[in-house]
Amino acid sequence: MLDVVFPIRCPECKHESLCSLPADKIDRALLSSEPLWLRSPCHKIEWQASASEAEQIKEYLWAAHIA
Repeated sequence: MLDVVFPIRCPECKHESLCSLPADKIDRALLSSEPLWLRSPCHKIEWQASASEAEQIKEYLWAAHIA
């Protein structure tokens, strides 16, 4: 199973870190318009990916499939 690694920014402190999700979970969520849930390691906050975050994650997914 392929994990896709991408940067996220904590909504609390704005610290950037890396997150990973299984490629099939990302693909399924994007195809069915389900929310992608992200979690910051610094503050343990979970949030639904915004449209721009989801678009960025989709680009990382495509890059992972090419690599």
